[in-house]
Amino acid sequence: KRHPLGPETVLAPFVENACWAFAGNNGTLTIKLRQRTLVGSVSFQKTEAPLSFFLAQAPKNVEVVDANGGAILGSFESRADVSFQTFQLAKPKETDSVTFNFKSNHGSAEFTCVGKIRLHAV
Repeated sequence: KRHPLGPETVLAPFVENACWAFAGNNGTLTIKLRQRTLVGSVSFQKTEAPLSFFLAQAPKNVEVVDANGGAILGSFESRADVSFQTFQLAKPKETDSVTFNFKSNHGSAEFTCVGKIRLHAV
C-alpha cells in the first residue's frame, strides 16, 4: 500500500512527480532552520511540464513570511510550465523559521502539490 508523502518531502532530494499534497488550493508550511540565517531568496522545483502529473496542482501565488513575528518577506507568482524557479525576497531577514502561505495553485480545487523548496542565504 502506498502512503501519501508528508511535508518533509519538500526538503528531501528531488524526485520526479514526488510532492507534498494538501487538500484544497491554499495552505501553510513552516520550515524551522538549524540556525538564524539571513534568507534572501527561495527556489521551487517541480517535475518538467511534459512529464508532470500535477501541473494544475502546482503552487501559483505564494507568500513568504518570517514565522517569528509575521513580517512578509516577499510574495510571488510561479509558473506551472517552468520546473525550477528562484525568487528574490523583497525584504531579506535573519530568521530561524520561515512560513510559506500557499494562496492558490494553477487550477485544482481538489489539492495542491508542493515539490522541492530551497531557502538561500544572502
